[in-house]
Amino acid sequence: MKISSFISTSLPLPASVSGSSSVGEMSGRSVSQQKSDQYANNLAGRTESPQGSSLASRIIERLSSMAHSVIGFIQRMFSEGSHKPVVTPALTPAQMPSPTSFSDSIKQLAAETLPKYMQQLSSLDAETLQKNHDQFATGSGPLRGSITQCQGLMQFCGGELQAEASAILNTPVCGIPFSQWGTVGGAASAYVASGVDLTQAANEIKGLGQQMQQLLSLM
Repeated sequence: MKISSFISTSLPLPASVSGSSSVGEMSGRSVSQQKSDQYANNLAGRTESPQGSSLASRIIERLSSMAHSVIGFIQRMFSEGSHKPVVTPALTPAQMPSPTSFSDSIKQLAAETLPKYMQQLSSLDAETLQKNHDQFATGSGPLRGSITQCQGLMQFCGGELQAEASAILNTPVCGIPFSQWGTVGGAASAYVASGVDLTQAANEIKGLGQQMQQLLSLM
């Protein structure tokens, strides 16, 4: 079939695009090239971190951080099983608590809570120990709580308080140090699960009440 002519069809030019930076010719047709401003915006938005502060400032910041860590540890250790987050306000170097204030706070907390734990353990028997050991040895249970208070006194106080708290923690209960009766999954848990001599274990735990009374008298 003879084709006598060609019909030229002009292609419509694309609508103007905001941000186009150049228009060129390719094979007889107009083309537009869209330019992205993202790279320029990224460059414009970049900020440089300031240079490090002076050595003195960095030392102060580090000391403040250490103080927060110690306070946080104590608050978590003596939180009485609370699940609410503890918010510690910012401290200045002048506000950092002294070792004396730490020990005084720990003694005050022990004086307030140990009698409660002793009261809960005063009626302990074999059946209660076997049934409730996991509960007593976690959170704010009387075994965990009393052991935690003794650990705080041993770590942050000195003299007779430290010695008496250490003696209580190391007192054997059916051959297992009392400190291990405040945890789950260890030797004490295995002993309770065995069901052997639980009456003796309960009596020995109650017997520690006299030593804890002596501990309280030293505060």
